[in-house]
Amino acid sequence: MQLRISGTYWRFILLELIKLMGLTATIIVVVGAFALALKPFADGRLGALDALRFMMYATVPMLQYAMPFAAGFAATLAYHRLAQDNELTACFAGGISHKMILVPAAILGLACSSVLFLLTDQAIPQLLLRTQELVTRDASRLISAAVEKREALTVTDSRGTRRAIFAEQFTRPDGPPPAPAYDFFILTGVLAVELDPQGKVLKEVAARRADVWLYRRTEESDTGVVRGITTVAMRLSDTVGSVTGRGVFELANVTQSFPLPDAMIEDPKYLSWSQMEVVRAKPETMPNLDRRRREMAGALAERRIVTSLDTDLRDDGQATLRDGAGRTVIIRSAGVQPAVEDGYPLAAITRPGTEPVIEISSTLSDGSIRLQRAKAAVISRAKAVTDAGVSTLDIKLLEVTTTGPRAAADGATAAEAIASDIVGPVQPEETQAAGELSEYVLSGLVPASDPLPELLKLSISEMLALPAEGATAGGAAAGGSPGPLNRARWNLSHETAEMLREITSKQHERLAASLACVVTIIAGAIMAMRLRDSLPLPVYLWSFIPALAALFTIAGGQSVTYRQGNAGLLLLYGGIAVLTVWTLIQYRKLAMR
Repeated sequence: MQLRISGTYWRFILLELIKLMGLTATIIVVVGAFALALKPFADGRLGALDALRFMMYATVPMLQYAMPFAAGFAATLAYHRLAQDNELTACFAGGISHKMILVPAAILGLACSSVLFLLTDQAIPQLLLRTQELVTRDASRLISAAVEKREALTVTDSRGTRRAIFAEQFTRPDGPPPAPAYDFFILTGVLAVELDPQGKVLKEVAARRADVWLYRRTEESDTGVVRGITTVAMRLSDTVGSVTGRGVFELANVTQSFPLPDAMIEDPKYLSWSQMEVVRAKPETMPNLDRRRREMAGALAERRIVTSLDTDLRDDGQATLRDGAGRTVIIRSAGVQPAVEDGYPLAAITRPGTEPVIEISSTLSDGSIRLQRAKAAVISRAKAVTDAGVSTLDIKLLEVTTTGPRAAADGATAAEAIASDIVGPVQPEETQAAGELSEYVLSGLVPASDPLPELLKLSISEMLALPAEGATAGGAAAGGSPGPLNRARWNLSHETAEMLREITSKQHERLAASLACVVTIIAGAIMAMRLRDSLPLPVYLWSFIPALAALFTIAGGQSVTYRQGNAGLLLLYGGIAVLTVWTLIQYRKLAMR
């Protein structure tokens, strides 16, 4: 005859499990949080109070790994003690089944599984952001720590452009910073380098002194994640620098500003399940994917613009552009040749008895016409000003002769024209006197019909669904090879697919970790009942090692799913399946006794 177990006995076992699990989990998370905070504190990126706050924030993410093992250890100790005290023998003798004895362990397992899923999905992503903010929000501490270590501070923006800043000395003036800045300091012996995503140097600036102001604001992403952003404003004094392809400049003062995000939220680990579903439906809500979308829009706009120019030049012998002030610039050429590294060369017009020539006529502000004849000219790749949604072109003229009514006037110097790339855009120059130059650049030209604004309205799925645009019938306008556009399309498609795979892997990792928690607790309880005559530690190892193997397969399956797709889910859940089968086998052996 089977007897019903008393609810009092269940409560006794459950309270013992909770007490042991709480004690074990506290020890694990405190030690783990201290280990995490030690390195940033030793590197000077955290102060004493911030280090304690960092540890407090880190304790909850540590529960993701501590809770399953702490609960399994608690189940092992509690049930092993019941077995050694012959309490379980008395229950069995009274007709109480093994299943009824395991009910408290199952209740604790289900509770821990539910709590762990909520933690990994809601609390832990937000607390991971907070721990990142503690390390990065105090930009002055980051910069001063880099100066003390003689290291460069590197900042990467949403477009992948990197800025590396090095300084010889960090000084904080007395008194409060000027409002609305929350901090102010001075750097001396400054060297700043800007690099593109491929690591190519774009700009170099050296300054005797830099006055730095820090401003603070917050913004909410399309996925609902709120992050803080520190804006760094620098005024460089006695500046010497260079812009790749433009030359060297020297100015008394140059001002730069750039954002310093607290945390890059482009990693799905900072998102909840619902936020990841938003990204799955609209991948362009992620900043890195939106940047790739804009890059493809710019490359596609470039293809269409150059194709249109080539068609106009071949059909009419001329094409019309406008400068930044809206004035007309007319190009006369035989067409656009296949693309080279620098851009798209223009084909010269060949007339009987004259040398091949390319003509550019520009309407100046006073209504007069400036005519330029060049032996060669190259249209640089279209620069998509995505914030304003406008594509601009530069035309580099080689061995150019200029005629026109305007003489040289007081205008921007060459150094100021180069420095304009750092301090801001300038209008195309009008001040070239008649004469000959080996090289001249017409910059900031806008096509008559710019496809970029409409392309920027497309989502990623709509962008990738567009048919591939290759070379035209003439074979010139598209450059013969659609390299830049194909590369932009591949980057967008590859990174979007990679992001979606990572979202899938993170979602299933959180679910699998919760399921493993239940099985680990029950496995610990069963092994404690089976090995009642052994010491607690060897008993715990019989459940700890299989549980550890399951967590390794979860981590490995998440990585394989991220890299290769849904096939990794077999590995991700395979470890839990094996642990479950092993637990059932052990229960079968226990029930046969």
